[in-house]
Amino acid sequence: MKKTAITLSLAAFAVALQASASGKWTLQGVEYAVDTLSHYRVGPGTTVTIVDLAGPVKQRVFYTVTDLSHPDVEIKTICGKDELRSNLTVPDMVAQHADHDNVYFAGVNSDLFSATGPIGSTVVDGEVYKTAKTSTAWRAAGYDSDGAVYFGTAQAYFSARLNGKGGCSPDYVNVPRVQGESIVYTRRWGKTTGTESGETGVEVAMKPLGGGLDAGGYTEYEVLSAPEVNKGNMSIPEGGIVLSSAKSSQFDMLKAAKAGDVFRLGTSFNIKGQGYGVEHYCTGLREMSGGNPLLLEKGVILDTDDALDHLKSRRPRTALGCDATGRRMVMLVVDGDKLNSGISAGCASKDLAAMMLATGCTEAVNFDGGGSSTLYTERFGVLNRPSDGSLRRVRNGWFVTTPNTGDNEVAEIAFADPVKRINPGETYTPVIYGYNKAGLLVDTNVKGVVLSCAPALGSVSSDGASLKVGGEGLFRLEAKSGAMTASIAVYAGDWQSGITDVAPDADAHCLLSNHVRAGSNAVLSLAAPAEVAVYALSGHMMLSRRYDAAGSVELPTAALPCGVYIVKAGAQTMKLIIR
Repeated sequence: MKKTAITLSLAAFAVALQASASGKWTLQGVEYAVDTLSHYRVGPGTTVTIVDLAGPVKQRVFYTVTDLSHPDVEIKTICGKDELRSNLTVPDMVAQHADHDNVYFAGVNSDLFSATGPIGSTVVDGEVYKTAKTSTAWRAAGYDSDGAVYFGTAQAYFSARLNGKGGCSPDYVNVPRVQGESIVYTRRWGKTTGTESGETGVEVAMKPLGGGLDAGGYTEYEVLSAPEVNKGNMSIPEGGIVLSSAKSSQFDMLKAAKAGDVFRLGTSFNIKGQGYGVEHYCTGLREMSGGNPLLLEKGVILDTDDALDHLKSRRPRTALGCDATGRRMVMLVVDGDKLNSGISAGCASKDLAAMMLATGCTEAVNFDGGGSSTLYTERFGVLNRPSDGSLRRVRNGWFVTTPNTGDNEVAEIAFADPVKRINPGETYTPVIYGYNKAGLLVDTNVKGVVLSCAPALGSVSSDGASLKVGGEGLFRLEAKSGAMTASIAVYAGDWQSGITDVAPDADAHCLLSNHVRAGSNAVLSLAAPAEVAVYALSGHMMLSRRYDAAGSVELPTAALPCGVYIVKAGAQTMKLIIR
């Protein structure tokens, strides 16, 4: 597990702030009003947000934001039933994947697929499942051991030696072989190579002397038996490989192989993406999933209309993206098609790119869409409405995980609502979420929580579970369960003209001033490391950021328009006015 930390740049946040200001997103020059339906933390370093966009059409967008520098977060991919040609729904991938060491707490479907597997290069837990042929011009997302994601054209490079001699390096892994190519087949492909009998070629079966085919290093194999010449469809040993060559320059060397010989195969990847300016050599590549086309590079929306035949149409879509650091990752799904008529129209690829830009991404790639589009969380299942009317089985998925410690004890509580707007006289019964000490959501309805608030504005029921608002104003509602506390800002009625500060407790987080000039950053004094978010009065989150140390810090509020905002720092809420 990586332990690096990173401070996100103000420039990266400025993109999201400008797009989200006043609760609006701009998609291809068209403004959409944003209504935040839900925003909450789902696991370590990860939030879920669901928004409705109102403009020329309606859109419902579901997305997660993950801080990949968080020490308890990693990305993992799953490919069907751990093989290339099997399909499973996204939840079933998690349920049937034999990984008891990790909790897969959020994920999306990933690559588009063909009859022989995902179209693009595929790496799972450091093992090469497939390398796409360069003729496909397919793109990919990669995740490395440094905890960053990268986007671009993935290229694999192989070096091979048989008994210490070179000259038999393969071209690809687990793709159909044609004349002039040398292919490595593993059991992720199937039980046999599928090559045709009578085709000119040599096939050699080998067993591993280590683990699976390493995506960023060397793997050694021992030859099991004499090569087969022009026979085809060779059986692939369990856990082993077959080197299947139709490249005449390799025939003499491979024909001379005998049982007990050692084959040493080295693999390396690089991802060529203009968004990073240089090639990224993935010496520590852990996961890779194909996708196409790239949607964003360096914050610029790309011309993707003709990259695939359906990208101009309004359809459900899935995308993966990150900011310029590569460590703030967004998984996003937008619903569409007939099933979601009247709720979400779906979007073309350029609008999808604009949505990723609005969430703070500078790089993004298109994943499989239509009925395949699925956003999954471990506690709530599938959040969106896949347009087939049921979950579609797909080839692979991209997931956010955390170590499975077996810890389901609630160590922290939080309101499900980020802020609450209510009319005087109404009653509010909040839902309280519970998190374990790593920040994983383990309880979606914590019982026995007692509420408290300013008596002049509201009264709490005898069991402490509900609040009845009696007057207009802004105040802090607090929930307590044992030693755990949480709070949100509650605002009732037309109260802004007589607004009063929401004062923090002594020795706690506080704004040095509740008033700042437009174009300036607010200064926050933190009593301890904290997650900080700023909300508009609509409930829309305008920015979020984690601070890893106590002390005075600047909130990047300079891009926000004048108005009243709610600042939430850890369990505390404060009011901020920008004039």
